[in-house]
Amino acid sequence: MIALTNNAQQRLERYLQEVRAALTGCSTISAEDVERDVRDHIDAEFADTSEQISEDQLESVLHDLGQPDQWVPEEELPSWRRWLKQWRTGPDDWRLAYISLGLFILTWFGAWICLFASFCVSRAVLETMRKDQRISSQRWLLYPSLIVVYVPLAIALIIWPIPSANELLVDNRWRYIAERITWLGTIEVIQAHTVIVLYFIVLSISAWFTMLGFVLRSHPQWLVVIFCPFADWFQRRHATRLMFIGLAGLAICLAALLLTMA
Repeated sequence: MIALTNNAQQRLERYLQEVRAALTGCSTISAEDVERDVRDHIDAEFADTSEQISEDQLESVLHDLGQPDQWVPEEELPSWRRWLKQWRTGPDDWRLAYISLGLFILTWFGAWICLFASFCVSRAVLETMRKDQRISSQRWLLYPSLIVVYVPLAIALIIWPIPSANELLVDNRWRYIAERITWLGTIEVIQAHTVIVLYFIVLSISAWFTMLGFVLRSHPQWLVVIFCPFADWFQRRHATRLMFIGLAGLAICLAALLLTMA
């Protein structure tokens, strides 16, 4: 007889208790026979082991034996339990992918909290795929919720300086600027306001791109993690280009300012 640690013994008792509960009312298989088979299988697995069996060692054997309800004959299971058993024993990645798609569909019926749940499930499955270094066709079930979240996030990441630029020109501040730029006095007031607002928008976005590119040059993985898997292509050189685009915009704004002051 093999020796089990206290934790392993408790784990075995829980497993056997679940087996007995699953076989309650079963007419073709005796719970006592299954329990004896389980114990015999465990004894055979560790027949050559002289030390006490730990919980982790026992867990691997119980995992091979399967879930407690798998001892129940298929024909004695009610239809809903047969469907549930098939669902539980299906491929994990596809099961989670279907859950993600189902939660995403619920968002169209007003359950917006399901979008967050669907997004989290999709990211979890994608992380598993990345670790296994494989790409599965199930990704098409995961992408919808990701796209719905990523697109507004990407747009907000690019254009968020625009409202702040417009805030700089509230009330009559733009008029104060227009009065000091001589050539603006030759065009209509509305056009002058538009020119000043566009100038500050370009200035704000250029400054933002410069700062964002500078940060991402040191940490390009941040964007990859946030927009996984659509930003897997992003590398340091792309951050450098973004920074140069921002610097070019700042140079243009500075040149325009110098020309108006001349």
